[in-house]
Amino acid sequence: MRVGFDYRVARTHAPGAGRYARELVRALVRLPAPPELTLFDFGRGASAVPDEALGLRDAHAVRRHLRCALPRRALPWLARVGLPADRLCGGVDVFHRVEPAPVPVRNARVVRAVAELPPKGTPSFEAVARELRGLHRVFVFSAHGADRVTRDAGVDPARVAYTPVGCEHWRRDLTPDEAPRDEPLELGATGRAARVLVLGALRRDAKPGALLDALRTLRDRGVPAALTWAGRADDGREEWARGAGDADRLLVDPGEPDLRRLVAEADCVVVRPGEALTPVTALEACSLGAALLADRLPALEEAVGPLAEWVDPDERGPDALADALARALARSADPAERAARVRRAEAYSWRACGLATHAQYRN
Repeated sequence: MRVGFDYRVARTHAPGAGRYARELVRALVRLPAPPELTLFDFGRGASAVPDEALGLRDAHAVRRHLRCALPRRALPWLARVGLPADRLCGGVDVFHRVEPAPVPVRNARVVRAVAELPPKGTPSFEAVARELRGLHRVFVFSAHGADRVTRDAGVDPARVAYTPVGCEHWRRDLTPDEAPRDEPLELGATGRAARVLVLGALRRDAKPGALLDALRTLRDRGVPAALTWAGRADDGREEWARGAGDADRLLVDPGEPDLRRLVAEADCVVVRPGEALTPVTALEACSLGAALLADRLPALEEAVGPLAEWVDPDERGPDALADALARALARSADPAERAARVRRAEAYSWRACGLATHAQYRN
């Protein structure tokens, strides 16, 4: 079987869709009977990930790595003159889209994974829903994701397939000097401050001010804690600037080595509010043993259940958040709880994602 894989984002974007593309291809080429892959690396964009980090050395299942620096907007024009993406790939049975903007395909069957949806009722949601209804397969990472794309986006349930997201990438790539938590956390002691981490864009709807207020409340109670927010600086920057203390820091656009080191060192990872259809951030934290503080989102509860400290949407005041954060930090210091989180993450591997994805290609 021949598969074209839209691979540009794997090279140009470290987190999110880029990591999904890199890790899935890395898993596919290591299957016992892998598909023949053409990596469709079409479009401009500076490389955010070095070639050696792609994990494709000696990957014989990669039939061709098609690199082209023409802008993506040239793709519809090329399709009009008889060169859609599947033909540029040399003829494929399946074309795996990764980026939301459709890539013109004429004869191959088209699949895509969905990790999030815009708010229902918005023009963006309607555009995504139309695209998803036209695909041969929509891959989801949770039962909640399947429910959203079938009920809200109107996708035929027969075309929706669950593929478990992998989460072991940072644990796999840790260097000896990046071992998780170099010293135990003792709450209220005179030792080091508790390390609290948020991954993702600094947006207003992630409520950075509420979390900063909770950290301040925790410090007033005699529990030293330092917050690191790692991600793109978005419309939450002013809220951050107003509330951040001397121990808090914003790390803008961190690379993969920075991310895995931060998670390995964190005592608690806070999963920001949102309508995520994938539990990947929570599972990444579990894979390195970090405690979790998370909004009660269906996709997250489904994956990690009682292993996280949950916050309901109406309990985001400083005192309630500080209480929840203190409970999460206490769980961080428990070796048995840490081992349980690592075991839970081990059930979500990129190999399992590759096997499930390959099965759907064949179907």
